[in-house]
Order: sequence, then structure tokens, then C-alpha cells
Amino acid sequence: MILAVVAATPAVIPDIDIPGFSVKSIDLTDGKLTMEQPRLSGFTDKDRSYEVSARQAQQDVRNPKVISLDDIDAKVQFGATQWADLDATFGILDSDAETLVLERGITVRVNNGFEAFLKAAEIDLRAGRVESDQPVLVRKGNSTVRAQAMEIRDKGKTLLFRNGVTMTLVPDLEGGDAE
Repeated sequence: MILAVVAATPAVIPDIDIPGFSVKSIDLTDGKLTMEQPRLSGFTDKDRSYEVSARQAQQDVRNPKVISLDDIDAKVQFGATQWADLDATFGILDSDAETLVLERGITVRVNNGFEAFLKAAEIDLRAGRVESDQPVLVRKGNSTVRAQAMEIRDKGKTLLFRNGVTMTLVPDLEGGDAE
């Protein structure tokens, strides 16, 4: 019986030849597929590039549309020259629902100087909406916005902060007169 499982393993886990996808190793144990250092890169339907990697990804073979990710690192282009780098400790991707739930230690850095720090976020990939009902901090230079909840709508065009919102604005004096 053990020989049959070993012989069947290559058929279950063939060499992966998906453009833009790489993985260091794959293991199938007790119905769980574990991928070490998975990396996926490509372009959206709007021809914007992305790259997502994780230290580890796990998938239950009985529910293959849901993937848990550890130590996520993503880089996403969202404008002609704008990029966002996203790091999170843990996340769950549901490809059927087109959602990504991120938890613990979420950092977003945009190449225009904006930074956001969140404890948790739910991302609706189809609608382009991000919601967090946990404390958030958004910063650019010395200016900050703090809130107990945040929502990003319209694929990033609208940011809504709720519950205990405080804002500190410090003008950028670079290139201007401080007098």
C-alpha cells in the first residue's frame, strides 16, 4: 500500500510549468499540500504587473480554492508609475470568493511616500475594496491619520476612516519657502 502512494505521488504533484510561478519545494501530507517559497508574477487584465511571494503556502486538497499564506510579500502596480509593496505575517486567499484576508503585521508602502500599518484587512479583489475594523495608521512624511477602522473603495480612489479618527498634518517644506 505504501508503494502505491509513493508511485502515485508524481501523478498528484507533477512538475509545475505555469508561466510566472515558481516554488522551492512541494509536500503532500495528510491531505495538505505545502509549498515552500511560492512566487507568482504576472500582469492584470489592465496590463499592470504584480509579484506575490510567501515563505510558505498551504492548501487542503479537499478545498483547493482556499490557500493559507505565511510571511507574504507582494508588489503591485496600480498606476502608470505607482507601486505598492505589501507585507503581512499571515493571509488566506479564497479564489472562488476572490478575497484575501490578511492578519498580523500588515505594512503597505507606496512609492509616492505613503505608508499604512494595519493589524487586519479584508480585501475584495473583484471590487477593489479593502476593509479593516482594527486600528490603522497611515503616514506620509510627518503627517498621519489614525483610526479604529478604515475602508478603501473604488479601487483606491476613496479612503474612509472611522471611529476615533485623529489627523496630524505637517506641510512639506521641501522645495518651498519656510518663511
